[in-house]
Amino acid sequence: MKKLLYQNIRQLFYLSFFLIAIQFTSCKKDQAPVITGVRYYVESPGDSIVNNLSKMGKYIVIEGSNLSNLVMVTFDGIPASVNQSLVSDKYAVVSMPEIPFNKVSKEKKNVIQYTTTEGTTLYTINIEVPPSIVGLSTEMPVPGDTVTITGTGLYGITELNFAGVKIEKLSVDDYGKSISFVCPVLPAEGGSVTISTDRGSFTTPYKIGDISTGLICDFDTKNPVGWGGGGAIVTDNNVSFPKHWGKYGLMKHDAIAPWDWQAWNSGRIIILDGLQWLPTENLDDKLESWAVKFEINVPEPWNGFYLYVSAEHDNYKAIFAPWLKADNSTVDVKTKGWITVTVPFSAFTNSWELGKGTAPTSIKQLLGDTGKSSFAIQTMNVGSKTSKTGFLAAIDNIRIVKIK
Repeated sequence: MKKLLYQNIRQLFYLSFFLIAIQFTSCKKDQAPVITGVRYYVESPGDSIVNNLSKMGKYIVIEGSNLSNLVMVTFDGIPASVNQSLVSDKYAVVSMPEIPFNKVSKEKKNVIQYTTTEGTTLYTINIEVPPSIVGLSTEMPVPGDTVTITGTGLYGITELNFAGVKIEKLSVDDYGKSISFVCPVLPAEGGSVTISTDRGSFTTPYKIGDISTGLICDFDTKNPVGWGGGGAIVTDNNVSFPKHWGKYGLMKHDAIAPWDWQAWNSGRIIILDGLQWLPTENLDDKLESWAVKFEINVPEPWNGFYLYVSAEHDNYKAIFAPWLKADNSTVDVKTKGWITVTVPFSAFTNSWELGKGTAPTSIKQLLGDTGKSSFAIQTMNVGSKTSKTGFLAAIDNIRIVKIK
């Protein structure tokens, strides 16, 4: 009898231990993270679940369960920035990392890996960036020039057609932000740029190698320069600019004193008399659809003063200051030959200070109801210190171009 009782007790003990083990295992399994969806971290109604992540550097929300105790989350194998205060059991807000798409392995592509202290889960989602061109280092290259195209999604390239010429040899940035190559001989009429990838293609709405479209001043056949005096010199024989398209506007001056607004002195301004910026039928286009473009060559260091592009109507202007870094520190800059500057209409404001003022809401507000306004490129120092350098620069091929 005692033996039977002992056996029953032992069986109950093993059964209890087995049930506890199952319960413990089930509990651990239930605590493993589960992802049910992903959305961008924006205010409603733009926060719906998405099935494609293409905005690197943006905050996203991962939804699911058992998401707390986060150890690491990766996108295509690249760790994301995590703030534990933004992680809960049902939500985790993380910053999308910049992804070197050209180095992502096939196994990790389009995969979010979410790891907590309780386990790891994998979530498949399309992590791809469609190709887009933001700008070119020069839109007027000559054979032998190194051309750099900047943009997003510039990876997985199957073909680059540059003004009708297929480029065979490319240097591609791992993050898909730039492509460099040596410019071949191009057709005289120029042409668009088309980048084809395994995710689609992108074609510029404007031509490169095309000086005539939208041209308002080339200092040769089209030269509406308003007045001379202390303004820029129109020339074609300065030894600092061996490559050019004919005459250009030469801006040359010494360092500028603090609060010196006298742009009419010492080769600091190019003024074009009142002219039609764009066809009247386009005056109701979106502001961001149009831009001022010109070529500039800066062979000597530039640091400490702004280059303004201005429309005289209501005194709107845009600021070009490549020497000023994002953290407000400065660096001497110069160009390797001619580069193209693109100034969208949406970059103009009514302030002489960078980052201040109000932008126009329409093209007519920028240029007036007829689209006719004077045009100026000028240098001024609106700071409290003398600029670190003077200025030697040539400007050519000023034009108004539709960019979207």
